[in-house]
Amino acid sequence: EDHLPQGLALEAYRHYPGLEPDSVVRGLAQRLGLSPGGLTVCQQQGLHHLHRWYCARGRQKKCPLRFRGLG
Repeated sequence: EDHLPQGLALEAYRHYPGLEPDSVVRGLAQRLGLSPGGLTVCQQQGLHHLHRWYCARGRQKKCPLRFRGLG
């Protein structure tokens, strides 16, 4: 079996263009002053992760982005 070297796969993931922004991506990107249409899929996934673990669970004060006005 052929497998991509880990570094190449990670590089592709980091730079792969984002999907059509959904409400989570649009909302958090707007609050962060980012353009939701210009995010990579990796960045979009990161916003979903933060939303699921902090915003949706009422833990905004523990969010790593709190310093950016999200908490």
